[in-house]
Amino acid sequence: MMILYDEAISTDMGYCDQCNAELVPEAKFCSNCGSEVSLRHKLSGLSHRLKYQTVKTIDQFKQSLDNQITTYLKQLNSDEDVRIAGIRVPESRRAGVRNAMESFQNKFLEGNPLEEAEYNQWIADLPKRLENHNCIVCFSSWDQSDSGKIVVCPHCNSGGHEDHLSTWIKNKNYCPLCRERVSFSEFIRIT
Repeated sequence: MMILYDEAISTDMGYCDQCNAELVPEAKFCSNCGSEVSLRHKLSGLSHRLKYQTVKTIDQFKQSLDNQITTYLKQLNSDEDVRIAGIRVPESRRAGVRNAMESFQNKFLEGNPLEEAEYNQWIADLPKRLENHNCIVCFSSWDQSDSGKIVVCPHCNSGGHEDHLSTWIKNKNYCPLCRERVSFSEFIRIT
């Protein structure tokens, strides 16, 4: 929700130290008694403008992220080739990526600021998570020596080293790729 400047000003009006008349943030002199506005009131106005600019910038950033996610979701729901963070999303992983995007979008709408940093990290890690035979936690590839130690998410079929995913799920309770809530016992072991 964006706060309009007029609305924001009205909540932070100051009062003249001499006659207690209401002052607007930009006032240099009191319109009621003519006395010079105190430094305290001037600093209050400056502080208010900084708060307003911060709120406005955060709102614009959230809108930009929401637009980006909406664009990705439209692509994921279509037949067109989808590229996120410079890498093509394979058809087999679209459902998992779509679920994660919807999860982030819902969290943004709830106003959770920690999700923004988490989203940016998820986007940065996505190319590594989408590579076949790469652990979705540590991003290293697995080979035949890892036989019996690889598990796969039941929701998105992404996989990784059993010990890495076990630790991840214990701490976060969701898959690193699709972000679907899952317990470690639901993961499928690849032999």
